[in-house]
Amino acid sequence: MKIVNAGLEVCHRVIEGYTVLNSSIWTRIVHGVWGSRPFTSNPDEIIETRKLALDGAFQVMEIAAEYGVTICLEIVNRYEMYYLNTVDDGIDFCTKVNSPFCKLLLDTYHMSIEEDQMIDSVQKA
Repeated sequence: MKIVNAGLEVCHRVIEGYTVLNSSIWTRIVHGVWGSRPFTSNPDEIIETRKLALDGAFQVMEIAAEYGVTICLEIVNRYEMYYLNTVDDGIDFCTKVNSPFCKLLLDTYHMSIEEDQMIDSVQKA
């Protein structure tokens, strides 16, 4: 819990800093547990990691709402993160977060690796 609280405090300071800069959009890659867990293709571990990421996102979006900062989550390829890799993953994640302050950032480099039909994926997002 200590690590989670430290992460939330960092997010709070960053979001607060964005308002000082008169910026209302924070774009970021959702690494969360990157570097603290090995990459996996185990579906159960991926589901558990997504749950942990959602738990954190719910709390971070409350902070974002307080300051009026929208967080755009960049979905990256499977070689950089293993639990949110496609537009469908991102849409599902944002839908579950259910906050107007949670949006997606699409990166064509990562999409070229993960998406079969980039145009369809962009239109879907």
